[in-house]
Order: sequence, then C-alpha cells, then structure tokens
Amino acid sequence: MTSNPNHHAEEASKLEKLLQGRSDVKELQEKGILKNSTAAPALQAAQAELIKHQLEDRLEGKLERRPDRAELERLGILKDDAEDASVTQAKKEELEKQLKADGILK
Repeated sequence: MTSNPNHHAEEASKLEKLLQGRSDVKELQEKGILKNSTAAPALQAAQAELIKHQLEDRLEGKLERRPDRAELERLGILKDDAEDASVTQAKKEELEKQLKADGILK
C-alpha cells in the first residue's frame, strides 16, 4: 500500500479544522456534558457518589420530619376527607339537578 503525501496533508488539514471547532471545557461544563469539578478525574466518580448519598440522607431526614396529615389539616393546608367528600357530593347533586332541569340529563 502506497501512501500519498497530499492525502496526509488533506487529512491533517481536516483534523485541524475539526479541532479548532471543538468546544472548550467551560462550554462542555455549561452544557452538562462534563462535570464542573475541581477533583481529579480519577476521583470524580467517587465525588459524584458521595454527593448522591448526601442528597439521599438529606431527603430522608426531611421526610422523617415531614408533618403528618392531621397536622396539615390542623394548619389548614389539607382539608378533612369527610368534609371534602360531602362538599363534592353536594356539588355533584347540584350539577345533576341543573343538567336534568336543562334537559341534558335524563
């Protein structure tokens, strides 16, 4: 197989153009392709795992301290199911009555 010097020059030129158009590290980090980490590449996987476990621990702690349903009802954040069901039933009956009066529901 013979090598063509012009072919090598063309390939080198193409490669140079591709390398010039390549995104830099900062741009890749902004796009989320590379992690924005100051840790050595060999430690980045361990760092990511540590961050994941820290997030899991914080979430677990927050879930343990989350107020129960009774407390949320007392604070007026949630409504009592029985009260909510009776209001819903009354609205349903009122709507059915109106639909019958309008001749839509038989």
